[in-house]
Amino acid sequence: MNSPFTPKLTPRDFSILETALATQSMRGDLLVAALRKKLNSAEIVFADDIPEDVVTIGSHVVFSVNDGWPCECLLVMPDQLVRGATCLTVASLRGLGMLGLSVGAWTEINCGSGRERLDVLQVLAQPEAASRARRAARQMRLVYSRDDQQPSAARRTPGPERPLGDDPGPSAA
Repeated sequence: MNSPFTPKLTPRDFSILETALATQSMRGDLLVAALRKKLNSAEIVFADDIPEDVVTIGSHVVFSVNDGWPCECLLVMPDQLVRGATCLTVASLRGLGMLGLSVGAWTEINCGSGRERLDVLQVLAQPEAASRARRAARQMRLVYSRDDQQPSAARRTPGPERPLGDDPGPSAA
């Protein structure tokens, strides 16, 4: 796999690839060589910091092969592959090649019978970006504002302090 672009992998994706190499779950000399190269050249980026235009496992991607027609796929683990669906597994040369690339990046893969150029055209959805959006939505709070010139209760300046023994107690209510 040749590419002028450094792939960015989340710790989870890196770990999945390391496990695949250690357990030899990916078969074939070309795939194992590509896997080693990906692991050796990758930059590890925390999931919260990975740009939303980077292909990660679970991303919905638009790509082209050898400047052909755009193709859409969901990049999945081998055990998540659904035959007949538009899924591409990371245990394939194309899937592994795209993993970690951002929109506009490309890579060349050696398919044995020749070379293919893969161009990442668009990342339609990425699990890490969706997770960040869900967290941001949970943190949103509605604030009621009657008048911009009147400070809210939280922002009002405190009044004069009462001495300790000057508490009117429950009868004042």
